Parts: sequence; C-alpha cells; structure tokens
Amino acid sequence: MEIIKITVVILLLALLVGCGAKSGEENQSTQAIVVEPQLEALEKAKTVEQTVLDAEAKRKNKLKELGI
Repeated sequence: MEIIKITVVILLLALLVGCGAKSGEENQSTQAIVVEPQLEALEKAKTVEQTVLDAEAKRKNKLKELGI
C-alpha cells in the first residue's frame, strides 16, 4: 500500500513538472507582449491630457477676454 502511495505521488510530481511553467525566456517575451499595448495606451492618454490642458487654457483666455 505504501508503494502505491509513493508511486502516485511521484507520477503526480512528474506530471506537474512536465506541465509546469516554461523557462524564463518565454515568460519574458510574454511580458513584453503585455507591456507594449499598455505603453501605447499610456502615450495616447498623455496626448489626450495635453489636449484637455490646451482646451482649458483656451477657455480661460476666452473668459479673460470677455471679462468674466
């Protein structure tokens, strides 16, 4: 009975190792794929932020001209 338990544990460990995570190189390439869209979104957000700031400055200048 003890031999069966040990055999099952060894087989399960072998299965886990065989189906586990790959080497670090593949994990890094996956991270690079995920990071690239995030960087693109960040750049777009910076552009939108600048557009909003420009619009706010124009609005303030217009209000100054109107004396409000």
